[in-house]
Amino acid sequence: MGFHVEGIYGADAAFIHSNGMMDSQTGRNQWDLLQAYVDVTFSDVPLRLRMGKWIELAGFEHFSANIYGAFSDPARALYSYSYQFLYAEPGTQTGALATYVLNPQWTIDAGFTRGWNQSTEDSNGSLDFVGRVTFAPSANTSVVFVMTEGPEFPIGVGQNLPPGDNSDWWTALDLVITHKLSDKLSLGLGIDYVNAPHLPGLQGGGKQWGGVAQYISYQIDPRFTLNTRLEWYKDAANGFSTSSPVGANYYEATVGVAIKPFPENNVLSHLLFRPEIRYDLADQSVFAGGSKNQLTFSVDALFTF
Repeated sequence: MGFHVEGIYGADAAFIHSNGMMDSQTGRNQWDLLQAYVDVTFSDVPLRLRMGKWIELAGFEHFSANIYGAFSDPARALYSYSYQFLYAEPGTQTGALATYVLNPQWTIDAGFTRGWNQSTEDSNGSLDFVGRVTFAPSANTSVVFVMTEGPEFPIGVGQNLPPGDNSDWWTALDLVITHKLSDKLSLGLGIDYVNAPHLPGLQGGGKQWGGVAQYISYQIDPRFTLNTRLEWYKDAANGFSTSSPVGANYYEATVGVAIKPFPENNVLSHLLFRPEIRYDLADQSVFAGGSKNQLTFSVDALFTF
């Protein structure tokens, strides 16, 4: 039996609160309890039970900068996030989850949650189903499929939200494939699809959004690793998923370098810099100033311990 607690403080916390947990704070810098769960395992059965709040199961990328990602590196390859992560996947989930290891190649997760970004409060009165199947045919290849099913509207957090919708269930599908071609070169593919049969306030029938992202990581030497992401994302829900005034097709290309200046030093080998350049393009005027494109330069520094 064990537990995990993870918190965050700063300007980002205001944007990732779950419903009912620390979401009444004001001001630029806030606290958030990102994860808090208890695990129970059994000595004679390859089964784990998890209860509490955890970072959602889907996607190639995750909230925490130092979480182990799809390429099994203790830092996300790129500083910026994909459209899929921001708009087509839940951030956190709260509930109960069972994980069963069939054999070294197959692992199955199944459970129930309160919904996308819901915790001590729920925007509706129905539970979600969440399931994940992980297939690892070899040490170099993995295929992960995640499905969530349940009523999600509204997914926002705070006061004056519209009444929850218990009858119209969303279907969210996520597929992540990774393959390590060599000790230096790794490839990744992330696919997301969300179908909402009805969204209050939006005209028309079913709404969909999702996208495809390709990742390439190449270690030039112990100090430098080149990382790239190419992505297409489509909002066919009148801008609902992105909070834009219209639906649009989004394209982005990101190139970054993960720099470890002192890879051989026992302490400073944990220091990492991630400069990157990103170009975004859309077929509608959805960026600042009514533009259809934007160029971004970013850099951050991490020290893991």
